[in-house]
Amino acid sequence: MPHIQVYLTNEKKLATGSIVIAVSALRFLYNVTLKKGWSFEEVIPAPKRPQKLPVVLSPEEVLAFLDCVRSRKHCAILTTCYAAGLRISEAIALTPAAIDSKRMVIHVEQGKGRKNRYTMLSPMPHSLRHAFAVHLLERGTDVRSIQLLLGHRSLATTARYLRIATSKVCSTSSPLDLLPRPVALEVKPKPPQPF
Repeated sequence: MPHIQVYLTNEKKLATGSIVIAVSALRFLYNVTLKKGWSFEEVIPAPKRPQKLPVVLSPEEVLAFLDCVRSRKHCAILTTCYAAGLRISEAIALTPAAIDSKRMVIHVEQGKGRKNRYTMLSPMPHSLRHAFAVHLLERGTDVRSIQLLLGHRSLATTARYLRIATSKVCSTSSPLDLLPRPVALEVKPKPPQPF
């Protein structure tokens, strides 16, 4: 490891992502600005980012989390993310035309990678992405179906953080329907605070 990386790691205590940015800047400096033409993997190697598994909430934790959301709008967005396995960006981009209540599907247009897909529409339209996938897995849904629902380009991407699988795209019940009790969308008013 070059001296700059040792300094950034040991003295500055920077995270791997910050060191990767510094290495990219140094490579640009030497390759583009100074035109050194070095083999940068040997001269200035980039550290590998550690692969971390996502934190997966239990069904009870999902309920507790959604119960804490005070804004009705935010609760609807987050519940939709959980119910249909949507990314936040996909959920906030949904339009009424994307909801097909006859077929009980949501048409996700231009998701990550500018791809379109269909995912299930819960009969209780409410809504957290990793929990969605893992809860489906725990109920026996196959990785390929989960890949389609999540809009992943590669099956390996889905398998990396899910690690198992089994069933078809819209024939799977939403994990929201299997929660111990329904999610209340009514926002409870906060009691007045004493002065």
